Amino acid sequence: MKSGLKLLYVIGFIFSLHTALIMYSNSSFLNQFIPESYMGLLYSAGSLLAIFGLVMIPKSISKFGSRVTMFVLLLATIAVCIINIVAMSPITIAIAFCFLFAMNVMFFLTNDILIDQLGNNASMGSIRGKYLTVLNTGYVLAPLATGYILARIGFPALYTVAAILLIPLVWLAFFVPLSPQVHESKINIFTSLRKLWKTPDIRNIMFANFILQFFYAWMVIYTPIYLHTEIGIPWDSIGTMFSIMLFAFVLTQIPLGKLADKVLGEKELLFVGFIVMSASTIALYALPYFTLPLLALILFITRLGASCVEVMTETYFFKKVSPSETGIISIFRNTYPISYIIAPIIGSGIIALGSTKHLFLVLGIICLAGLFFIVPIRDTL
Repeated sequence: MKSGLKLLYVIGFIFSLHTALIMYSNSSFLNQFIPESYMGLLYSAGSLLAIFGLVMIPKSISKFGSRVTMFVLLLATIAVCIINIVAMSPITIAIAFCFLFAMNVMFFLTNDILIDQLGNNASMGSIRGKYLTVLNTGYVLAPLATGYILARIGFPALYTVAAILLIPLVWLAFFVPLSPQVHESKINIFTSLRKLWKTPDIRNIMFANFILQFFYAWMVIYTPIYLHTEIGIPWDSIGTMFSIMLFAFVLTQIPLGKLADKVLGEKELLFVGFIVMSASTIALYALPYFTLPLLALILFITRLGASCVEVMTETYFFKKVSPSETGIISIFRNTYPISYIIAPIIGSGIIALGSTKHLFLVLGIICLAGLFFIVPIRDTL
């Protein structure tokens, strides 16, 4: 079991490097071919495709097995990266972006289901904390490379590196643990939705997770545009700031997971996390001027709050949900693409009425709404 988890951690780390390498530059890459006013539509289209994929992934694992599912997703992702390297047509690039977005989400769900199967409830906080730390280590390292590559070579080189990173995973996919529980599970998404709605604790943690994913979507889409286009910060400086920002996840998630298992329940830490997220995000709007170190510090604090919320929502959810309930796990992961449908729609409206800077004020207020979903939940300790 431990060796199986370690392999899934390695797979998650390499795939997070691939994802993070292009995540924060996607909006700028698309902006070269597609007007900014259509950017939200592209993220929404990719999200709808991801939602369909998340419904299908548990069925695919049940029918074809985890290894085949992972193998096919990897080959398809490499193919899409190659399309982005050579394509010059806006339509081709838009379609490739939608598929790449969807397949990244689907791959992480596949890994998620297997980790949940191999873990045990008593140490779930520690398991999720370690896994999230491994993923976020990739997210810390990748922006440094992104900034360097974009500043000196360009987007085709970035997608080339992203595709090369996936090649060892194609081999590792053949050694992924097989899980009898997943293979025997019967997936019915509507039954899962009814059960979820009738279980207040799971329902409320789902909404809390949606607000977190909404925060991520908003930040991923608009922060690079604000920093690079509005303020004029060069890509290599942005890459450094993003790595500092994301180091908050590596620093905190293992100790927070252990804390949730042995000392405190998740509820208190969720409160703290949402308040820190809200206050620091509003600071991006409220401060009259920025230096690069101050901006990096504020971004770092936003992710301290997000790190706390992320590991607590993950821990609480996977303590409450049976490993065989892959339909509910799929719905939980759907909060990510759904957030990418809603966030750009609202964000585009705010930009039309105000300025990019106002996005951070509104987002900070939205983060406070997470507290309303945390109050009713019953703690696990």
